[in-house]
Amino acid sequence: MKKLVLPLLLSTLLFGCTNNANDKEETFETTVESTIISTESSETIEVEPLIIKETSYDLNEKTFSIVGSVDKSNTLTMSVSDQNKKSIEISDSGSWIFTDTIPENETDYVFTDGITSETIKIDSLSNLMKIEAKKQEEIEKQKQVDEEEKIRKEKEAAEREEAEKQKKAEEAEKRSQEEAINNATREQKNALSKAIDYLDYSAFSKSGLYEQLIYEQFPEEAAQFAVDNVQADWNEQALNKALDYLDYSSFSDAGLYDQLVFEGFTSEQAQYAIDNLPN
Repeated sequence: MKKLVLPLLLSTLLFGCTNNANDKEETFETTVESTIISTESSETIEVEPLIIKETSYDLNEKTFSIVGSVDKSNTLTMSVSDQNKKSIEISDSGSWIFTDTIPENETDYVFTDGITSETIKIDSLSNLMKIEAKKQEEIEKQKQVDEEEKIRKEKEAAEREEAEKQKKAEEAEKRSQEEAINNATREQKNALSKAIDYLDYSAFSKSGLYEQLIYEQFPEEAAQFAVDNVQADWNEQALNKALDYLDYSSFSDAGLYDQLVFEGFTSEQAQYAIDNLPN
């Protein structure tokens, strides 16, 4: 209020001295007001606040670093429990860094620029080492999980690829058989039809079915065509033949195995039958 009253008093005095104020006096009065306002405006200065940006640790060197910024015109100090006050250098850009040895016990580091204060709690070295060890353990566990997941996905991809190959191979074989059947001779078709009839009421090995068709007086070429295109699962045929034997007599596994081989089943087919018999 005093600054605002001053121009008024000056104006009163000026006008009291002369009734005809000239331009020079008016200009002087205006300049005084402007200077006062300008002076008040120039006193408003923005100060950059004290900011803590980052705290990092180097457990190998057993040190820590605190990075921040502050108005470069201020004086920045650090203290521990109001003791050991240290001055910290501030760069021209206002940035600063404080580095020290990691304490043996949890410690508060207080930074102040004379206006504001910031407190940073630094954990003890032993606790930080424990935290780091646990972190590394979790990283190793995650690596193992990731590796197992990678192996699982690779296995699934390989299985899908193999299944797709198998499917394509089966489809190609089916098309080939259909084409062969369409182009077969009358006697080949009859032999195939007879082979299907035999498998509808009894189990046969591939060689046993071939011999049966030869017994039926089909030519060797027709009999071979039939057993190649009858689309039988010979493992299941071996199992069905084993069950037929067990329906009217008892066998040891070895004796039943030999009987199946005698019937013309391969050793693999005979073993499949033994392995899949019900208890």
